[in-house]
Amino acid sequence: MKTLADCDVGELVQIIQLKCYNQRDIRRMTIFGMLPGAFLKLIQKYPVYVVKNENTEVAMDVNLAKQVLIKK
Repeated sequence: MKTLADCDVGELVQIIQLKCYNQRDIRRMTIFGMLPGAFLKLIQKYPVYVVKNENTEVAMDVNLAKQVLIKK
């Protein structure tokens, strides 16, 4: 299955599932509306991943990006 870390900059994707293993990551994703069904656009990959979800931009490290399962 493809993760957010596998995407190219500028791609619009939909979250299928979150594979977060700790409560802090789950809470962070939920607060920013990054839930299954939400659409994200990858803005940048380096030095951190930045995604846009509606009107919010969220930065995350590569480990968290690998926990977001997506479809194009």
